[in-house]
Amino acid sequence: MLERDQKKLWAHRAKHYNKLAWVHDPNLQKKVVECGQFMPHHTVLDAGTGTGAIAYAVSPYVKEVCGIDQSEPMLEGALANLD
Repeated sequence: MLERDQKKLWAHRAKHYNKLAWVHDPNLQKKVVECGQFMPHHTVLDAGTGTGAIAYAVSPYVKEVCGIDQSEPMLEGALANLD
């Protein structure tokens, strides 16, 4: 898939992404935290962060989380979820 098509796809999906069941699944988030073996001094990169659900789940256990995504609308959603 071409980069411009990817950006269009994720811009469209960003509008509804937070409504997907897995995004807020506490069992998935718990599993990520358990498998990550995070430590309070860790800095974590969440590549393809989307609306930030995993970044937010991990954040209490580490020093810092940096979420990156190619989709500006997804990152806007992540920033909105900070509130």
